[in-house]
Amino acid sequence: MSSMSIVHDLFSNPESEFFSIGLGGRLGKPRAAQAQFAEAVEGLLDQRSGIGIIQGETGSGKTAGYLVPALLKAAKTGALVVISTNTLNLQKQLMKDALPSALVLIERLTGKRLRAARRIGRQNFISLPGLQIKINDLAREATPNSALVKLLGRIHAELSIDPANATKQHVSEAFGQELGEIGVPAHFFDQLQIGRVDGDDYAYLKMLDDSVNCDVLVTNHALLTYNLMCSGGFLYDVKSDDRRPVIMIVDEADALASMAASLATRKLPLRDLDYAASRIDVAKATRTRLNKCLKNIAASFDQARDAGAILNRPSDIAIMPLSGQSNLQKVLLGEIEEVEGILTTCMSKDGLGTMRRYDLDTIVRDLQAIRANLARQGGASSEILSLYWSPIRNFPGFHIDGGDAGRIISRLWRLEHLRPATLLFTSATLTGAADRGIPMAGFAREIGMGQRVLAETVCAAFAPEQFGSMDFVLIDPRIAPPVTIRNDGDDDDTNTIANPAILPWWCGMIRAASDKGGRILVLLPSHRDASLVRDALGAIDGRRILLDSRDEGAQVLRAFETDASAILISAIRWEGLDMPGKIRHIVIPRYPLTPRDVVRDALREESLLARGYKKSSIRAQAFMASLSQARRKFFQGAGRGIRIESDSVTIWIGDSRWPLSDDRRERHPEVISRNWASSMVYAVPQRFRSNLDNAAIYSLASGVGPFESIEKERRQSRLSAFLDKIRPRREDVPDALPRL
Repeated sequence: MSSMSIVHDLFSNPESEFFSIGLGGRLGKPRAAQAQFAEAVEGLLDQRSGIGIIQGETGSGKTAGYLVPALLKAAKTGALVVISTNTLNLQKQLMKDALPSALVLIERLTGKRLRAARRIGRQNFISLPGLQIKINDLAREATPNSALVKLLGRIHAELSIDPANATKQHVSEAFGQELGEIGVPAHFFDQLQIGRVDGDDYAYLKMLDDSVNCDVLVTNHALLTYNLMCSGGFLYDVKSDDRRPVIMIVDEADALASMAASLATRKLPLRDLDYAASRIDVAKATRTRLNKCLKNIAASFDQARDAGAILNRPSDIAIMPLSGQSNLQKVLLGEIEEVEGILTTCMSKDGLGTMRRYDLDTIVRDLQAIRANLARQGGASSEILSLYWSPIRNFPGFHIDGGDAGRIISRLWRLEHLRPATLLFTSATLTGAADRGIPMAGFAREIGMGQRVLAETVCAAFAPEQFGSMDFVLIDPRIAPPVTIRNDGDDDDTNTIANPAILPWWCGMIRAASDKGGRILVLLPSHRDASLVRDALGAIDGRRILLDSRDEGAQVLRAFETDASAILISAIRWEGLDMPGKIRHIVIPRYPLTPRDVVRDALREESLLARGYKKSSIRAQAFMASLSQARRKFFQGAGRGIRIESDSVTIWIGDSRWPLSDDRRERHPEVISRNWASSMVYAVPQRFRSNLDNAAIYSLASGVGPFESIEKERRQSRLSAFLDKIRPRREDVPDALPRL
């Protein structure tokens, strides 16, 4: 039996082993969309060297749909399967649920037992010696927190038994509730990262060893992007054996571009260079040379401090781009080359002293990027190099904007030594308005894929015909938008709730949803938004209102899961929250547009203007990228209410800019429509878009009603205005009528 017919039978036959071992998911029966998705993946794997962009909406069984064909291929050919995800939630789902079941299935079908491993960054591990030192320090305090000392002692004892579990995620899952109850913030373990004490990296080294000797490697977008920026790393390791093909699957691929853009921007403070210089082990003459270079670099910053800086007031950071500063670039280039050479020698000749190799390696990599940019002297580059300093604390440093995220991601197929045999991008939200009739064109542009490569790429999208139900309530479209209007006429979505008058409307929507019963999830773009809404909402009888936060997130989430009448107000639950059958209402008061990074946008604009781009085109592209991210975030947020086939959720949209249907827009020409707003309908799964045409309307005065209630109010308003005009004023009426 061919592999294609095996896949078809597994996903289409309810008696197959795929369903008997529980891989059929919560539905437990064949799904046409899942079978089609799996067969599309299998067709891609059969190509000699293929790239695929395949969308599987929520409910299509996407995860098992790519796991089974990929693992079958790996068992047959000896290929290594690399799976990259964006969220810890999906990694956990893979490693604890879907992947173990899929491995059992493959062993039954082929007789081959594949080994799976996970690869995450060093910052996720906890130093056990460092934890013990922290416990001792807390115990010696004048008034020690005995509950905290006792709990940390238990954590240390458990991790000492199995050091491989010494990760922040494991501690959060196993002890999160207890830590939250005694007020320990989520970032407490950030100060206990490995590398500060000898011998504290056992768990990390074991993970590295496991990841080298596995058949299935699960990693994350952050680590994938970092390795792409370095054009090597573990990607080079897994490709170094040319006899072993690599199948790379990028799940949650819609988040890859934003991750790459985020990591491409980094800073190298001068104090980090000073710190490294004081820790490395070098000869006296070399140290004198190094200190002189650092002093000259600091002097260059002093000279440039008042020259053309761009001030980003929210973060009190002043930045001066180096483009066009040829004299300053030449001076800095010579000094940077000298410092880089000394530190590189320390790396190769074991001159680390008391400096951690990982930290020194990071500094050397940043120096290499700075030196390469300075050497180009303003030539064509995707990177933007600037000097930055704090006007308040006067902390100077180098600011490196890595530029186009697509240029980084495209190395997956542009660079021969990184190119996998099969490369699959998949997610629930890859199609959109930016496609303009060409399948996946918008996503392809984000990841740097040109038209020629896209034409050779397998593109497909699958969605379940029936999976849950979704209704909508829209806020009265005649009210003002929740943002101010800039001088150029565009909406200003950079500020949190610039229009305070909208708060009563949002709170009214939440209360109206509360009257319907069931759990309510309120999703907002920022933590400040969430805090403002919580303060304005006040108390609701019979309802527990929870404000989400990163520090107490695990404890808050447990309270939300156990209380069927709870209201959770959050800025961080747009994705990853999986509560099947429990969320009845989702309130989205405002489009989740990403706030502008003033400094980065200004630097990017200056660089592109110098290359001949028009300012209007630059800003339009930046806004469209932000809008695309907002659509995907909205799609994911609304999807928190549809986790199983029987789920039914109502989405309450509190942004008056939401597009009306053509019929409603014709009947209400007074409603101002943004030319970009119509694309937001792509944020709703296609099978539910017809429900938008029948969406109810929320009004602060009359509550929830049919859209026709607006027309009734409009007619009444016109009638009142007409009567006011024809009704005689009191002063025009005589006190007594003349007798006839």
